[in-house]
Amino acid sequence: MSRLIQSWCLFLLSGIAGMTVARGQDDIPPETKALISKLRDDAKNKSASTRASAYRSMGELGKDGVSIRRTLCEGLLDPAVAVRTAAADALKKIDEAFFKDGVAV
Repeated sequence: MSRLIQSWCLFLLSGIAGMTVARGQDDIPPETKALISKLRDDAKNKSASTRASAYRSMGELGKDGVSIRRTLCEGLLDPAVAVRTAAADALKKIDEAFFKDGVAV
């Protein structure tokens, strides 16, 4: 992965840390919160296929997944190409404008 993309990801991670999500955590149904928690745990799994699967599932959340953009950005730094690709695809599904800003760098 190029140093430019890595720099962009680190910049996004630092910016997201202080960002307020437009949709509060209280607006998300409890089932979705539980799913997001499980997917975050799966994204830290030792198996690249499990991590990639978690990121693909995150993409299926659509706009409900806005709160996991930071996790998706972390996935863009994964050593496995399949995981990085899954994280990028999911980020595009969740917040396309955010994704486009990142790949425009």
